[in-house]
Amino acid sequence: MKTSVYLCDVCPTVKATTVDNIYEFTASHLINKIVADFSLDVASQYFIVSVCYRHSLRKYESVIFKKDEKIIPRYRSDRNVEVIYLTKTIQTNNLPNRNLMRSLVGEFLPKHDYHGEYDDLCYLSELTEQSLLDHLRSRFSKSQMYTYVGSILISLNPYEYFPIYNFSHMKTYRNKRLGALPPHVFAVADNAFHSMINDNQDQCIVISGESGSGKTEATNLIIQFLMQLTLSSSGSGMEEMITKASPVLEAFGNAVTEYNDNSSRFGKYTIIQYRENGCIQGAVLEQYLLEKSRIVQHGVNERNYHVFYYLLSSQDSNLLERLHLTKAEDYFYLSNSRMSHERNDDAEYRRLADSMNAFGLRGERSFKIFSILAAILHLGNIEFQAQSEPNGDYATIVDSQPLKHFAELLKVDVDEVAKVLLSRLLMIPGKSSVSVHNSVAKAIHARDTLAKCLYGGLFNWIVLHLNLQLASSQPIYNESIPQNSSKRKSIGILDIFGFENFSHNSFEQFCINYANEQLQYYFNQHIFLLAQDEYRRDNIEWKDISFVDNSPCLELFTRKPMGLFALLDEECSLQNGSSEVLLRKFEKVEKTSQYFERRTINEPFFTICHYAGKVKYDITDFREKNIDVMRNDILVVIKKSRELFVKELVAENPVAFARWGQLRAVFAAMQAFKFTLTTKSRLRTSKGDESIVPLYLQYFNSFHDQRFVLQ
Repeated sequence: MKTSVYLCDVCPTVKATTVDNIYEFTASHLINKIVADFSLDVASQYFIVSVCYRHSLRKYESVIFKKDEKIIPRYRSDRNVEVIYLTKTIQTNNLPNRNLMRSLVGEFLPKHDYHGEYDDLCYLSELTEQSLLDHLRSRFSKSQMYTYVGSILISLNPYEYFPIYNFSHMKTYRNKRLGALPPHVFAVADNAFHSMINDNQDQCIVISGESGSGKTEATNLIIQFLMQLTLSSSGSGMEEMITKASPVLEAFGNAVTEYNDNSSRFGKYTIIQYRENGCIQGAVLEQYLLEKSRIVQHGVNERNYHVFYYLLSSQDSNLLERLHLTKAEDYFYLSNSRMSHERNDDAEYRRLADSMNAFGLRGERSFKIFSILAAILHLGNIEFQAQSEPNGDYATIVDSQPLKHFAELLKVDVDEVAKVLLSRLLMIPGKSSVSVHNSVAKAIHARDTLAKCLYGGLFNWIVLHLNLQLASSQPIYNESIPQNSSKRKSIGILDIFGFENFSHNSFEQFCINYANEQLQYYFNQHIFLLAQDEYRRDNIEWKDISFVDNSPCLELFTRKPMGLFALLDEECSLQNGSSEVLLRKFEKVEKTSQYFERRTINEPFFTICHYAGKVKYDITDFREKNIDVMRNDILVVIKKSRELFVKELVAENPVAFARWGQLRAVFAAMQAFKFTLTTKSRLRTSKGDESIVPLYLQYFNSFHDQRFVLQ
């Protein structure tokens, strides 16, 4: 490794010289080498000095090496700048001239433009909230949406396209020190990759922000950049598959919300596994907290999940006819909002079909997936009306046609489905169960719960299938198998739903904002503790760093036995519980909390003071959404389906079900293999019998490669 040594005042004709393996030299050996190389005055006294700009302290520091001291780097950090030089001029306080330090290090520091702006806010002379906001506003007005704060990247969503994400820009940011080029999301990805390789440590990129801030797009850009880094050296096709997983997950897990055209309604953690040589080995997708309530209800100016609209906009008339589908306005689950938002759903459908095809979801397999989606739409169109009888009103089905379509697509008995929607079993102590009629409200609840269960099962199945296809040839996370962690590393990318404060906030925002509170708490602890640890390593004295601690707000949610979550679970366990009683419990327990504001009038609302601002929640349906359990008698009917795929969606253990499916396929392949061996004398090709066997052997190998995912 070559290192520049600046000659400063000792040789006016030469600015610097390069030295191989400088860290193997002592100061005296290095001085003797340079004096000999440039024929300097041997009678003079020389010094080897290290000058460093400490990024965390925003100050210059210098060290004069002793004669027998080895030349070692003082501060190992991408954000620090260190320069080594030879001099014979030392001030009386044994420190080099400060102007000299600035001139040497300054050329490596971020340059501000003629407006006095920096790419990194840490270099501002005045660090206040207002100065930071003014600086960001000024940069944004010049179409500079990225700004560093140390190793953190701030991104402001411009809501328009900028041509800074093409292959040329990817190539520009490859293998560059963080801060060497203007701030960019590619720089963060490149820094994570090379930190993983050079430091031999797993990396994680956390993407946070409010809803609509561009988190999903940033995640996709990071993944595309990481795929491009190894695309030329891998050749396995894994990079393309990882990239094409995003359109599938976005179609089934994203939706239009009040402030965002492509809002993630679930949390996603993508783990990209690398071999020792830096090539991609595989990937794992983890999903959290899918917003299943959106299937049956969404706000004004919002939409259901993208995939429903993509399917209905398909130009495949034969597919739509087989699914008995028409247009979006004809379905209750899609038409119960007053939104007039235009999207190119037909183009997105083709993009989705192409991505699904890459994962083997084509032909009948894709039809089965679309059948579930169509069945959910038909289920939502089942209307109920009340019929009177001496013991009270009971629900009946208005039109049986949607019910017949639902039963046909899921291959279940239509009469049994009608029965479990219109009635339920009550357990009487000391007696057998008794069937009672459902009211219209209870029938609607049973219908909607079934729809949410089917979609949740379908989403989980898709994630499982993607993981099977993205799996590497070695176990990714299996504690029973010894792993050599030094030879395989990973980069994790967390894309979680952002902080939300809509015109109407319910249980979904309650959970989402709690998750963001947890993320903010981790962020505070991680960042400030890291800075203080660096100070300790360098033996720097400092005062404790104060920051806004949001742990009291978290305790408001999680405290036991009287936190908000505990009180909610308690109310859900009561047969006659109600939202009004739950709200009174909230107000009684949290009346002294500065993070909880009580209602001023008799309305079903309460307010929580989050780190990102106050949010007013409507407590209506909190209990129902928190329970979200499908009745067992409904589950039994669905499990009787003649379609194996439907049974798989509602299986208690989808992974075990998938394993059994793999085993069935292997048994079938073995039988076919035996048949081939017994009839090989009758089979002839231009290459002989050997062209038959490898097909089966290839299948066995692929099954062997995927076994660990199912353990």
